[in-house]
Amino acid sequence: MTVALVTAVLGGGLWWLTAGGGPGAGAAPEAAATPPALPTGPLQLLSANVDDVQYLAADQVTKTGDKVQAVVLDAGKTATSISRRYAFEAKRETIDCKARTIGEEVAGYYDGSGKLVTHELQSGALGRPVSGIDAEAAVVCGPPGAPARIVPGWTAVQRQVQTAPDDLVARAKATPQDAELWAWVCANGVRGHWSPSLPKDCDHAVALNPASTATLLDRAFLKLTLRHIPAAQADFSKAIALDPKNAEARFGRALALIMGGKAAAGRADRDRARALDPKVVAWIEANYRDFQVSEPYRSH
Repeated sequence: MTVALVTAVLGGGLWWLTAGGGPGAGAAPEAAATPPALPTGPLQLLSANVDDVQYLAADQVTKTGDKVQAVVLDAGKTATSISRRYAFEAKRETIDCKARTIGEEVAGYYDGSGKLVTHELQSGALGRPVSGIDAEAAVVCGPPGAPARIVPGWTAVQRQVQTAPDDLVARAKATPQDAELWAWVCANGVRGHWSPSLPKDCDHAVALNPASTATLLDRAFLKLTLRHIPAAQADFSKAIALDPKNAEARFGRALALIMGGKAAAGRADRDRARALDPKVVAWIEANYRDFQVSEPYRSH
């Protein structure tokens, strides 16, 4: 990952154009501009802090001369982290790379189900100066960098970033064909909320959406933790087939191969994973908090 994490509070220093100092309060007429939908395509990690994580919608960047239009997603760590009310903020903006300004910012605020709650215009056509919290400006205005970490859409971001609701399992059981809810049940369990039904829950999540790389990875790391080595290898291989540049799938398969006695093949996958993302081990350990890579497997 080549983009440095920004420690400043995301969303701070915004130029509110509403009278009441918050989303939707005393909205100016311009605030009727249509906000962007929550991005369903690839999202590039931009920055993170204790409250939220920010992403660039990689498939919604358009450039005309010195100006770039982009969509930025701010995902709260809880369902009320954004402005103490919302789960997500999706903002469309125009960045003038030469003048170093950002204008035409239209933000939509969404709840945990992805429903639009309110929206506003944050800066007009004249714009405002680019500041240190605008990590997207460095990405879209700078030269092409090495591949950064990509997450496939806002629902995958939610499963990685956001605290699950207490009734998540009950909601999933009430809608047994809801692939997104079951994927979240699986992800939530693998990220530290174990339950006896977790292996079957992850099986169900994969069955509902077998083309989801994120859910395959969740189940693969669960199987690796349970020492179901051949099954873990199979899931990692499926994830790699879907996304050959997925560093965590490569490293996970490397671990499974080494643990299964195939050291040479494991080293090849490990080296490929590190070439794709030098920080892949740190990402795995941060994302799967109960999964720690011991030193022999880091350097074997």
